[in-house]
Amino acid sequence: MIVDDLKDTSALGTQVGGTHYTDLKIQPLELTYQNFGYTGAKAAIYTKVNKYLTRQKDDELEQLKKARHCIDLLIQFKIRDGE
Repeated sequence: MIVDDLKDTSALGTQVGGTHYTDLKIQPLELTYQNFGYTGAKAAIYTKVNKYLTRQKDDELEQLKKARHCIDLLIQFKIRDGE
């Protein structure tokens, strides 16, 4: 599957709290998936979700949305793997 085909129609085409990932030609988590497959992406996403859920910031709602977005990415990668 071509990355550009996914950019605007998926979790990879959205971002919570900025555009620093969606502005890239390939996002870091997509690169992780391409190099290490679903298992590697799952490990990276687990770490990111844990980070967002344990941050002590004033914008807790935004942190929860970021964690949910990471789960949406993981679901997308699982579907891509043929679930």
